[in-house]
Amino acid sequence: MNRLYLCAISIFASSALLCTLACETDFAPASRVEGPRLLALAADPVFARPGEEVMLDMLVVGAGADALQWAVGYCTLPSDSTTSTCLEQLDAPLTLLLGSQLPPLQVPEGLLTNLPTEQRPSAFIGVVVVGCPGELTPGETGPVPLRCLDESGLEMGFPDLQVGVKRVYLRTEDRNLNPQIRAVFWDNANFSADQEPSAQVCRADVYDIAECPKALRHRIDLEVDAPEQGLDELGAAFEEQVIVQYYTEQGLFRDDVRLQDEPDNRWVGFLGPNRSLNTATTATTPRARIWLIVRDDRGGVSWTQRSIALVP
Repeated sequence: MNRLYLCAISIFASSALLCTLACETDFAPASRVEGPRLLALAADPVFARPGEEVMLDMLVVGAGADALQWAVGYCTLPSDSTTSTCLEQLDAPLTLLLGSQLPPLQVPEGLLTNLPTEQRPSAFIGVVVVGCPGELTPGETGPVPLRCLDESGLEMGFPDLQVGVKRVYLRTEDRNLNPQIRAVFWDNANFSADQEPSAQVCRADVYDIAECPKALRHRIDLEVDAPEQGLDELGAAFEEQVIVQYYTEQGLFRDDVRLQDEPDNRWVGFLGPNRSLNTATTATTPRARIWLIVRDDRGGVSWTQRSIALVP
């Protein structure tokens, strides 16, 4: 659990910072979305063969997410799997995107032909994405080879960026399916994407679900496909480990991460420390969104979103 958990929360730099701060309940936990966040990157197929086209997708959420400017780049067969190395060994400069739609990745033919057998299990192409809540311009922001300027033209720092890397592993035969979410449950009842249950808002003075009455804590559960297992093309046995990550706006989760076979979690509506819901100031029902992300330890990922109506 520890290895998977640490791997999952360290994928994106801003998430790692939030996780560090979340040791104190005065700060928002990593699962709390309070601004634009890049939560996941997905590839289809997860394991690609030379000559194949790979479709890419990213999950970007939170207030201000639509205003982010994005750039993408690639590192082919980098010397290690770290984000910093991928940024140092980019095949070409980062390319600005129009919107947040990632272009397909075309895997070159013959990429594995001369690669030693011992290097093949870790062979991948890294897809780097950078999101800026302003304008991306030439320059550097820490390890990122671009600058991010706010609306006043002031340079923003690395913590202001959304940075992620998707590793598309290269194989001649093997496949890996993205884990599929079969069902989501709210208080033990099926919770489909077109449903919107209601939840009373908890008023507490810290980001701690334990400070909220038990009657306000709703059960969140889900059903996921069984993990894959078998022998890979090099003859090594594998059995996937799968985790579920939880994220929310206007709410709190008891656990940020759970194992697939123990997905039972709790959620409460929570606007922030000492904040209450005033429905008299709005003509529409306030809503909270939650995101459930399932990851296996071979690069597979999928996600789903739900909405909850908040009541005083």
